Amino acid sequence: MKNTVRGFSLGLLASSLVYFLVMHFVGFPEAKSLQEETEDVPKEGHILIEETELEEMLYNQYELGLKEKKQAPLTNDERVDSAPKDNIVTSTTLEIEPGMNSETIAEFLVGEGLIISKVNFKQYLDEAGYSRNLQIGQFKLDSEMTYQEIAKLITSN
Repeated sequence: MKNTVRGFSLGLLASSLVYFLVMHFVGFPEAKSLQEETEDVPKEGHILIEETELEEMLYNQYELGLKEKKQAPLTNDERVDSAPKDNIVTSTTLEIEPGMNSETIAEFLVGEGLIISKVNFKQYLDEAGYSRNLQIGQFKLDSEMTYQEIAKLITSN
């Protein structure tokens, strides 16, 4: 047993020494700049932005409370009848019961015509941290409310 442990330790020491020598003399690969990394990307149909720009755009979108009705076209999975309804404000009462999650709530809101996309609403709740704070109760909602207004109403935030 003693010889096995010594042999294993010697193997670890030897492999660490080899790794150190290779990295010291060969070196680490140089990091490519954004320009170098994007040279191989086809130019048509792609927009490249840095992660900080994306985060800022998402933050601004949520802060302004933009609804899906004012954004880009939806995919087939998210598409619902979004024809204008003569600017009539619809309102409903949402009753959150024990065990309901953000997906169930989003499905209800889509069914009532208060939001267009359950996927984007659920994503907003998750990213903004609202999905962990859903409150049980009845909530009066209308079609002019933004994601942020709905989220603040149905959570403890």
